[in-house]
Amino acid sequence: MNSQDIRNRIAEMSSHVLFTYQGVNGGVDPISSDYFEIWYGDTSDVATSLDAVMQLPIFSGSSLNAIAADIILDDK
Repeated sequence: MNSQDIRNRIAEMSSHVLFTYQGVNGGVDPISSDYFEIWYGDTSDVATSLDAVMQLPIFSGSSLNAIAADIILDDK
């Protein structure tokens, strides 16, 4: 999986995208096209664009762009 795959999945979802990175649960909830809730363990933030979601360094100091190949998606 690469960062474009993650970006596309978030863009097409009407609900949250859940995953695990370094043994910690995280996710993105696309509330609307300009409001996204992002969380990783006990850390959370919001973004106002999909570009910002992909660039926010919330995952142990890294962004979704940087960690895409290392996450495990929860397809439940």
